[in-house]
Amino acid sequence: MKREDISPIRVRKDHDFYDWDSYLNMYWAPVKLVSENHCFEVDATRSMHHMFVRTFDGTREDPQLLTRLKHRPTNWRKAIKSGDWTCFKEPVGFEGSPTLLTPPGIADIKWVELYDKWRPLIPPESRTIKWFNEDPGLERRNKVSSNSEAARATRAARTKTKVSAAEAARMATAATVEAS
Repeated sequence: MKREDISPIRVRKDHDFYDWDSYLNMYWAPVKLVSENHCFEVDATRSMHHMFVRTFDGTREDPQLLTRLKHRPTNWRKAIKSGDWTCFKEPVGFEGSPTLLTPPGIADIKWVELYDKWRPLIPPESRTIKWFNEDPGLERRNKVSSNSEAARATRAARTKTKVSAAEAARMATAATVEAS
């Protein structure tokens, strides 16, 4: 069934998996003095370098200069003093490009499980992710096995939090016998 009010947006591998935060942090400074909900406006016809912030509609507007110092227009100080925003209509000159993010992958135990347990159930033409196609290898399997054994031993060594009265009496007696 297709819904008319839903418009899916495809993830674009060539655009959506880049480190845009680090890249844009070279050009834009964080917004200052915002510790509660504010109304804000970014208007390129007024300034390409400012965000105009106010606490709520009708209060004094506070323009915040967002571009980092080396990317501001040359006469930006004089423009702020005079209130002339025309020099701030120049676009910010972006250079270079963001770096591609490295996918985080999955935990080794999940890789082993996908390959050993679920791979036989999935038809070969549907095995599109690497964890179904690449054997995790002996080293990764041994690591998963030793981690599982260590976790099992840790769980067994934990003290019980809910103990019946009879079991508590038996444990107290055992501790007394050990101490003597």
